[in-house]
Amino acid sequence: MKIRCVNCGKFYPEEELVCPECGALPDLVLCPECEAVCSAEDAACAYCGAPLEGRLTGVTEEDAAQEARILSRELKAEDTTAEDLRAIRRSLSLLSKYIDTDRELLLANRKLLSLDLAALKEDCAEKAEALKEDGDAIPAAELPEAIRRLDASGEEPELVELYRSRAEQARAKARRRRTLAACAVCAAVILAAGAVCARTFVLPSLHYASAGSAFSSGDYAKAEKEYLASGLWKDAAEKADEAALGVHYSAGVAAIASGDYALAEDELKLSNGFLDASEQILAARYGAAEQEENAGNYAAAAESFAALGTYSDSASRVLACAEALSDRGEYKAAQSAYELLSSSEAKNGALYAEGMAAYESGDDALAIASLEQVSGMSGAEETLLLARYRRAQACYESGDYAEAAELYRLLAGYEDADAQLTLSLFYEAEAAYAEGKLNTAAECYRALPEGYERDGVSVAARLKAIEDKSNFLWLCGLWTTDGSASYSVKKVNSTNGVWNQRAGTADGLQADIRCVILDNGRLHLEGSVQYMRFTAYDKETSEEELCTAELDQDILSFPYSFLSGDHVKITVKADHVELLYSEDVQSYEEWYYYDKFETECSYETKLETY
Repeated sequence: MKIRCVNCGKFYPEEELVCPECGALPDLVLCPECEAVCSAEDAACAYCGAPLEGRLTGVTEEDAAQEARILSRELKAEDTTAEDLRAIRRSLSLLSKYIDTDRELLLANRKLLSLDLAALKEDCAEKAEALKEDGDAIPAAELPEAIRRLDASGEEPELVELYRSRAEQARAKARRRRTLAACAVCAAVILAAGAVCARTFVLPSLHYASAGSAFSSGDYAKAEKEYLASGLWKDAAEKADEAALGVHYSAGVAAIASGDYALAEDELKLSNGFLDASEQILAARYGAAEQEENAGNYAAAAESFAALGTYSDSASRVLACAEALSDRGEYKAAQSAYELLSSSEAKNGALYAEGMAAYESGDDALAIASLEQVSGMSGAEETLLLARYRRAQACYESGDYAEAAELYRLLAGYEDADAQLTLSLFYEAEAAYAEGKLNTAAECYRALPEGYERDGVSVAARLKAIEDKSNFLWLCGLWTTDGSASYSVKKVNSTNGVWNQRAGTADGLQADIRCVILDNGRLHLEGSVQYMRFTAYDKETSEEELCTAELDQDILSFPYSFLSGDHVKITVKADHVELLYSEDVQSYEEWYYYDKFETECSYETKLETY
């Protein structure tokens, strides 16, 4: 701690014995009552009489500043004239070489024991006499010293009493100031406590109540703000989070009302299921789909409506968009739109759109397949006729007379379809006759007009030739086995006839048999017959092999047998065909063993008649 020298006014550490500036002793103390500066040797305060026992010597920097403030206020409060102040300053002129002028008010109220007391007393006495003659009050700064001197001399008791009352008033003012200061501190404490109470309890509860009202009225932004202002009051934090969701919900609903459906959906998703947010999201998507539809973006609108499922009239709106696309001729897009639904009406529309799109792209086969299943769609029948006619022409030109004839038959009465049908039947019959498909040829010839001739060919003559071979017509067709085909490999001992066998059975082997009438009138078999065989006897290395025997043989009657290749015998009986494969292979490792391969097949079921 530092103390102030009452001689030179400088501050120095209390550890110093004397002031390092002027050498004055630190033998001063403060009075506990009036706070006057007194000598440490005095038993009581020279100004108010309060005991000084136990007081520490030295005046701190803070004490000096406080005393300066108090004395300054007291001087201003007294009826001190400018002349009086000038007299005080003149009376202290002897001290000017030791102190600063700005400290005069402080030093005028102290007993400066380290200075010339005689000079000071003399100056004060002169001043007192001058003031006494004028009948004026001694300035407050000189009261303590004047009281002591007058009291000691016993002169003018009335004036002494007056000075004492002035001193008492000064002390009373000091006590009032201290009391007021204490009251101010207490009031400040009470106000601070009230403020803490208000911040902790009153304000949060008010914000919480206000937030509840705002939330109930749908003002979620205000509710969130008030809940946040409630701090930790009750469940304010959770309520604030809920109100924040409400803010997003309100923004989403407002966006729907303004037609900004993208923003609406984003905000409603952020509301995390607040109230009926899920339903509002569907409403936003429905509104967006309507916007697309109104703008003519039917494909996008159809997808959006379809994504809404059963919401409102979404399904019917998908159909409306698909129909609009069809009306605009955008059949591919219309088909995609129709396929978004599973109703029979939608399926019918999808087939129509598919057929129309196929016809426009030149795929008449697909157009026909689709439009044949359509009913009640405008333009479908007309387009189907066009597709059939164009397809029939293409088939005729490519030599597919069978399909051309079938299509022209469906187009009876349309354009030149009847004439084209006749040509298609004739050329189909001729192709079948040449391939040995006599049943098909006979059927087409019979469908032609009686006596029909073309390209030097008489239909009547063709039918006569086929009828002459009528007992062979049943043979023309595609035949198959019914699990009766067996095949085996045997290791035979030629010396004693002992053998081992490995066998298998097969199903679904086919015989393709056609009967071609030659120009000389004879019947020639053409086609192929399938059979199975083992490639070797060894069980570990032997593999099964599908083989084919070619038919190229004239036939005269039934039963009729002939060889196809070196080891295949084919027998044509009255109602089926048989095949026998047999081959002996000599074993070179052991001369008396040989491998015997055998296959027996009976083709009894006709899959297709030629």
